[in-house]
Amino acid sequence: MDTSNTSTQFNDQFNDVELERYPTFEEAIQQLSSNEGNMPDPEILYGLSGLIDSQIRDFHKVWDLMDTTQRQLLLQMMIDAAYSNLELNFEPIGIMVLHDDTDTTVRRTAVELLYESETLTALSALRHVLMTDQDLPTQINASRALGNFVLLAELGKITDRYVQPVREHLLSLLNSPQTDTLLRAASLEAIANCSHSDVATHIDQAYSAGENELRRSAIVAMGRSCDERWSDHVLEELSSNDVDIQAIAARAAGELQLEEAVPAFAHIYEDADLDTRSAIIWALGEIGGREAMRMLENALEDAESEGDEVLLEVIEDAIGNAGLLSGDLLIGNFDMPLDD
Repeated sequence: MDTSNTSTQFNDQFNDVELERYPTFEEAIQQLSSNEGNMPDPEILYGLSGLIDSQIRDFHKVWDLMDTTQRQLLLQMMIDAAYSNLELNFEPIGIMVLHDDTDTTVRRTAVELLYESETLTALSALRHVLMTDQDLPTQINASRALGNFVLLAELGKITDRYVQPVREHLLSLLNSPQTDTLLRAASLEAIANCSHSDVATHIDQAYSAGENELRRSAIVAMGRSCDERWSDHVLEELSSNDVDIQAIAARAAGELQLEEAVPAFAHIYEDADLDTRSAIIWALGEIGGREAMRMLENALEDAESEGDEVLLEVIEDAIGNAGLLSGDLLIGNFDMPLDD
């Protein structure tokens, strides 16, 4: 069963739900228990958010009765819903699955529920997965998720001593020639926010390695490092024939706030695919300035004429961010069309 398309449909339904009240945990459990293999209604996710220990125990009993496909689908629904509504919190369920579920596909998906987590409980669970799980894709997912904790430590939002063992393990993976290429790439992206002196060396080695996956991750890491030494490499990759590299480089240029990237953006934007356009728009919002704002306003006008709702939202967010950077809070009045 292809759960990706189904979960997208559920995500659309979830966004359209208008409730007089949210379903309770008991109501959500009741529906899951009586579903008999049918897909649950998306609104029950409200009742599964922010579960406490006693509720997790009750949920676990229902979880054990579900088959692998149902579990996978429910987790994907949670991931999509949490992305759309930041108030929803399925971290307790994700941690439960990592502790107790033996299916590798289900565990792999559960890691994604913890991508935005900031608790020490999630940190401990993800670190355990990275160090002990026998499934390589699950380890890769855990490595990427732990990158958020590396950043939190750098920002002083979490006590450094809790994250130090994670950094040391990520560096050990990068230093070992036995580490799988995909895990090495994920570990590089995860450690990129760290100010450790070895990080720059690993970025340089990955960029020069000649393997596409490592090269992509090196460019991601260049942006996350916030180190201007990588500016020329990032600018050069904006003209890459690889559309994935182009999009990654655009985002890196935004993270590095490279004003020099704006003319390159203007050159490639029209022929770029949606992912690259979205990355360029986001980067322009991070860079700010007169030329970036002019390009954003032109992109907004084009998106309005094309009725591209997805890109319109990205552009509006970027204009708002660029306006904050420039101190002009009046820029980007989206209630009125731009003058021709």
